[in-house]
Amino acid sequence: MKGCELSSAERMEGEAAAAVLQVLVQNLIDQSKKEFSLVRGLEKEAKKLSESLDTIQKFLNDAEMRTIPGEAVKSWLKKLENVAFDADNVLDEFNYHLLCKQIKPIKPMKQKVWLKKVKQRLV
Repeated sequence: MKGCELSSAERMEGEAAAAVLQVLVQNLIDQSKKEFSLVRGLEKEAKKLSESLDTIQKFLNDAEMRTIPGEAVKSWLKKLENVAFDADNVLDEFNYHLLCKQIKPIKPMKQKVWLKKVKQRLV
């Protein structure tokens, strides 16, 4: 059984490797928490923006049905319309990036399956 015992150098190497792995895993966990928190915060902000955009669009629709006196009000409504358009673009961009993040994990799996099928055909 003496041949199975680890030398002190081997034990120290093992302990060092375990410590490094523990630090790496903890860093991955911390980074994942930060990303989750960021995405969650962005989703809340996107929801608020979406609700505000809905209110602005309803207001603009009401304004379209009325005769608006004064150039200042018409100018303000035009600016509000531009802001609503920009907000809609921001929400579209946000949703696009969320979809991209959801699709990324799927792609490597499809590639692996495709490579496996190609290898099977070659054999």
